[in-house]
Amino acid sequence: MNSPQIQEVAVDVAASPQEVAAVREAFARAGFSVEVNASIVYRSTATEIIPWIVLVDLLIPLPTFMRSFVSEIAKEAAKDSYPTLKQWVLDVFAARKSSAAEHGSIRLSEPEGTYLEIEAGIPEEALDALAEIDWDKFVGDYYIAWDGDSRRWVAPRKRT
Repeated sequence: MNSPQIQEVAVDVAASPQEVAAVREAFARAGFSVEVNASIVYRSTATEIIPWIVLVDLLIPLPTFMRSFVSEIAKEAAKDSYPTLKQWVLDVFAARKSSAAEHGSIRLSEPEGTYLEIEAGIPEEALDALAEIDWDKFVGDYYIAWDGDSRRWVAPRKRT
Protein backbone atom coordinates (compact mmCIF):
# COMPACT_ATOMS: atom_id res chain seq x y z
CA MET A 1 0.00 0.00 0.00
CA ASN A 2 1.27 3.45 -0.90
CA SER A 3 1.62 6.51 1.26
CA PRO A 4 -1.55 8.66 1.27
CA GLN A 5 0.36 11.35 -0.65
CA ILE A 6 1.54 9.09 -3.46
CA GLN A 7 -0.63 7.20 -5.93
CA GLU A 8 2.11 5.28 -7.71
CA VAL A 9 5.87 4.97 -8.08
CA ALA A 10 7.02 3.36 -11.30
CA VAL A 11 10.39 2.74 -12.89
CA ASP A 12 11.44 1.54 -16.29
CA VAL A 13 11.29 -2.19 -17.02
CA ALA A 14 15.09 -2.24 -17.37
CA ALA A 15 15.41 -1.70 -13.59
CA SER A 16 16.83 -4.71 -11.81
CA PRO A 17 15.05 -6.17 -8.76
CA GLN A 18 17.85 -4.66 -6.66
CA GLU A 19 17.22 -1.20 -8.15
CA VAL A 20 13.47 -1.52 -7.52
CA ALA A 21 14.15 -2.47 -3.90
CA ALA A 22 16.66 0.37 -3.51
CA VAL A 23 14.13 2.91 -4.85
CA ARG A 24 11.51 1.59 -2.41
CA GLU A 25 14.04 1.89 0.44
CA ALA A 26 14.90 5.48 -0.58
CA PHE A 27 11.22 6.39 -0.28
CA ALA A 28 10.96 4.57 3.06
CA ARG A 29 13.90 6.55 4.48
CA ALA A 30 12.01 9.73 3.56
CA GLY A 31 8.90 8.45 5.36
CA PHE A 32 6.92 7.15 2.38
CA SER A 33 5.64 3.60 2.30
CA VAL A 34 5.28 2.78 -1.41
CA GLU A 35 5.23 -0.10 -3.82
CA VAL A 36 7.57 0.41 -6.77
CA ASN A 37 6.56 -1.13 -10.09
CA ALA A 38 8.98 -1.77 -12.95
CA SER A 39 6.32 -1.08 -15.56
CA ILE A 40 7.47 1.76 -17.82
CA VAL A 41 8.23 0.59 -21.35
CA TYR A 42 10.12 2.82 -23.75
CA ARG A 43 10.53 2.09 -27.42
CA SER A 44 13.95 2.70 -28.94
CA THR A 45 16.29 1.53 -31.64
CA ALA A 46 18.29 -1.57 -30.84
CA THR A 47 21.48 0.42 -30.16
CA GLU A 48 19.98 3.28 -28.17
CA ILE A 49 20.09 3.16 -24.37
CA ILE A 50 17.08 4.94 -22.93
CA PRO A 51 17.63 7.03 -19.76
CA TRP A 52 16.29 5.53 -16.55
CA ILE A 53 13.20 7.06 -14.96
CA VAL A 54 11.46 7.11 -11.61
CA LEU A 55 7.89 8.38 -12.03
CA VAL A 56 6.06 9.55 -8.93
CA ASP A 57 2.32 10.15 -9.37
CA LEU A 58 1.10 12.27 -6.49
CA LEU A 59 -2.41 12.27 -5.03
CA ILE A 60 -1.93 15.80 -3.70
CA PRO A 61 -0.86 19.06 -5.39
CA LEU A 62 2.87 19.48 -5.90
CA PRO A 63 3.03 22.56 -3.61
CA THR A 64 1.54 20.54 -0.75
CA PHE A 65 3.96 17.65 -1.33
CA MET A 66 6.99 19.94 -1.47
CA ARG A 67 5.90 21.85 1.64
CA SER A 68 5.73 18.55 3.51
CA PHE A 69 9.45 18.15 2.86
CA VAL A 70 10.18 21.73 3.87
CA SER A 71 8.34 21.23 7.16
CA GLU A 72 10.32 18.01 7.68
CA ILE A 73 13.51 19.97 6.97
CA ALA A 74 12.54 22.47 9.66
CA LYS A 75 11.85 19.66 12.15
CA GLU A 76 15.10 17.90 11.36
CA ALA A 77 17.27 21.03 11.19
CA ALA A 78 18.30 20.75 14.80
CA LYS A 79 19.29 17.10 14.37
CA ASP A 80 20.70 17.00 10.87
CA SER A 81 22.08 19.68 8.60
CA TYR A 82 21.30 17.69 5.44
CA PRO A 83 17.76 18.50 4.26
CA THR A 84 15.31 15.65 3.91
CA LEU A 85 14.27 16.60 0.36
CA LYS A 86 17.83 16.75 -0.92
CA GLN A 87 18.68 13.46 0.77
CA TRP A 88 15.61 11.77 -0.71
CA VAL A 89 16.58 12.90 -4.23
CA LEU A 90 20.18 11.74 -3.75
CA ASP A 91 18.98 8.41 -2.35
CA VAL A 92 16.75 7.81 -5.39
CA PHE A 93 19.63 8.74 -7.72
CA ALA A 94 21.90 6.31 -5.85
CA ALA A 95 19.24 3.59 -6.15
CA ARG A 96 19.47 3.82 -9.93
CA LYS A 97 23.27 4.15 -10.10
CA SER A 98 23.72 0.57 -11.34
CA SER A 99 21.37 1.11 -14.30
CA ALA A 100 22.74 0.37 -17.76
CA ALA A 101 21.69 3.89 -18.70
CA GLU A 102 24.16 6.55 -17.61
CA HIS A 103 21.51 9.22 -17.22
CA GLY A 104 18.02 9.46 -15.82
CA SER A 105 15.58 11.49 -13.78
CA ILE A 106 12.90 11.62 -11.15
CA ARG A 107 9.61 12.98 -12.52
CA LEU A 108 6.87 14.01 -10.12
CA SER A 109 3.39 14.59 -11.50
CA GLU A 110 0.34 15.80 -9.64
CA PRO A 111 -3.45 16.07 -10.10
CA GLU A 112 -3.33 19.65 -11.43
CA GLY A 113 -1.10 18.54 -14.31
CA THR A 114 2.22 20.02 -13.16
CA TYR A 115 5.42 18.03 -13.60
CA LEU A 116 8.74 18.47 -11.82
CA GLU A 117 11.72 16.87 -13.56
CA ILE A 118 14.84 16.36 -11.44
CA GLU A 119 17.65 15.08 -13.62
CA ALA A 120 20.48 13.02 -12.20
CA GLY A 121 23.73 14.94 -12.19
CA ILE A 122 22.23 18.37 -11.63
CA PRO A 123 24.43 20.56 -9.44
CA GLU A 124 24.07 20.61 -5.68
CA GLU A 125 22.88 24.21 -5.85
CA ALA A 126 19.85 22.99 -7.84
CA LEU A 127 18.90 20.57 -5.09
CA ASP A 128 19.38 23.28 -2.47
CA ALA A 129 17.20 25.64 -4.52
CA LEU A 130 14.24 23.23 -4.43
CA ALA A 131 13.51 24.42 -0.89
CA GLU A 132 13.34 28.05 -2.09
CA ILE A 133 10.79 27.71 -4.90
CA ASP A 134 7.46 29.48 -4.55
CA TRP A 135 5.49 26.35 -5.48
CA ASP A 136 2.17 28.20 -5.61
CA LYS A 137 3.36 29.94 -8.78
CA PHE A 138 3.39 26.61 -10.58
CA VAL A 139 -0.12 25.27 -10.12
CA GLY A 140 -1.85 23.76 -13.12
CA ASP A 141 -0.14 22.10 -16.05
CA TYR A 142 3.46 23.36 -15.77
CA TYR A 143 6.67 21.54 -16.59
CA ILE A 144 9.35 22.59 -14.08
CA ALA A 145 13.03 21.87 -14.73
CA TRP A 146 16.47 23.15 -13.72
CA ASP A 147 17.95 25.67 -16.15
CA GLY A 148 21.72 25.41 -15.94
CA ASP A 149 22.26 28.70 -17.79
CA SER A 150 20.19 30.84 -15.43
CA ARG A 151 20.96 28.53 -12.48
CA ARG A 152 17.36 28.36 -11.29
CA TRP A 153 14.25 26.22 -11.54
CA VAL A 154 12.03 27.39 -14.37
CA ALA A 155 8.73 26.61 -15.98
CA PRO A 156 9.11 28.53 -19.23
CA ARG A 157 5.53 27.88 -20.24
CA LYS A 158 2.52 25.88 -19.36
CA ARG A 159 2.45 22.47 -20.99
CA THR A 160 0.09 22.21 -23.94
